[in-house]
Amino acid sequence: MTGQSGEWDSVNRSIPYVGRYDQALELVPGGGRLIQTHEPSHGVSSTAVYLVQDVRSVVLTQYRHALRWGVRHDLDSHLKRFLAGNVNPFCFWGDHVDYWLDSELAEGGRLLLVKFEDLRLDTSGTLQKVLEFLGAGADAQPIEAAIRDNSLERMREKEDRASTKKTRNRGGVHRFVGAGSVGGWKERLSDQQLEVLEQAAGDSLTRLGYLQAGPAEC
Repeated sequence: MTGQSGEWDSVNRSIPYVGRYDQALELVPGGGRLIQTHEPSHGVSSTAVYLVQDVRSVVLTQYRHALRWGVRHDLDSHLKRFLAGNVNPFCFWGDHVDYWLDSELAEGGRLLLVKFEDLRLDTSGTLQKVLEFLGAGADAQPIEAAIRDNSLERMREKEDRASTKKTRNRGGVHRFVGAGSVGGWKERLSDQQLEVLEQAAGDSLTRLGYLQAGPAEC
């Protein structure tokens, strides 16, 4: 949308975090600007693109980030904190999903739900849907160029160049840019951990199609 290769610093300037939107570029037709947020609140936004990922992957991603910052507790301890909503300053994953899917934006057709898994499976098609939703449709050529510029390998190169300490890799084991896998939790989480997660977030997982609804009770 900017016509430039996206580095961490330039992306954060073009699409700043909520609260800094006065610095955002006018990228959407009609002078609209894009902001990013993890908050369970849409404020005065006119539309929203809600990017969601399977909670069974999310818990592992957040655990990796915790390890990057020096946390040394095991995955079971992290899972307990995650379920209690104590891993980040926002809220539990299921509550976050339910807020956005029940929001006024969603009820008015002004929210586009995008699954991380769909982005990985059909990156070009999914990005085209996002751009059309924003009223900023693009030809296939710039979309494919952006995809090539943001491969996992290229993203790790950008991570190494990033100026912000939150994203820059300092030669540590735990990078900001992960494996980008879909369903990696199947090899990482135990049956007991999965049972606990699915019990806590099962309704939201089912709502998003990550879990199949059980048979109706007689």
